[in-house]
Amino acid sequence: MVDARISSGDAGIDQLWRDTAHRATDGQLAAMAALLLPVVAGATAAALLRLGVIRWWPVLLVPLFLSAFGFWGIADRELHTAHASRTGKAVWRAVLVASTGLAIGCGLVGVLLFLRISIGTWIS
Repeated sequence: MVDARISSGDAGIDQLWRDTAHRATDGQLAAMAALLLPVVAGATAAALLRLGVIRWWPVLLVPLFLSAFGFWGIADRELHTAHASRTGKAVWRAVLVASTGLAIGCGLVGVLLFLRISIGTWIS
């Protein structure tokens, strides 16, 4: 049986993102969104203790990306519920935009970091 929520194979990355969020349970989305807290707390503690954040900060990209996905999925679900008020929908739209920006930022930084590591050694 084919799930009606799942799009065809010729859809873009935005549809893949949406389909994956729709397949995830509420608990999975909440767990991914909750990754933001330990990442921020750990990075802040490491910066305050001067643990060489400059060397290991790329490790934070994956949990930040997953957290953005969790927040996006929760916001998308809340926007499509009937009980959301006008003010509530505006807040959830803001969460949607912020999480999209965080995910795009993580993706761009990851690509640039990959290019710096792989191509940077060829050029210099």
